[in-house]
Amino acid sequence: MYVGCLRSTIQTLSVSPSFDLPGNFWCVGSADFPELKVIHLNKGSIGALIAALRSKGTQNSDMAFPSLHALELKSIDFQYDEPGSLQDVVAIRANNDASDGFHIHNLKLQFARCRNLYQQTDNTEGEPD
Repeated sequence: MYVGCLRSTIQTLSVSPSFDLPGNFWCVGSADFPELKVIHLNKGSIGALIAALRSKGTQNSDMAFPSLHALELKSIDFQYDEPGSLQDVVAIRANNDASDGFHIHNLKLQFARCRNLYQQTDNTEGEPD
């Protein structure tokens, strides 16, 4: 009973490397924390969070963390495809049409001391011979 009460009241979650999160934490968390508005992520991997935010069912209301307003990232070392995937998440949320009466909030991003935020491109493509 206590967990049910807790689920509906958590609006801010701070995660740092000292937490040993299971691999499915973000996917499971999207169901457990429907009222979560802010996620602070300090160091660690962001891939699983991006995957959870990108997952979407057949209706807008199936989107992970529907109440999320802000994603604050500190000292994240982005992997090769993660900046583009995060950009896709922001676009999906910005383009949400709320046709089923359920509104997904635009996502505010905040970065501090993050690395590899810009997608790398292959410099050999398009170079003159």
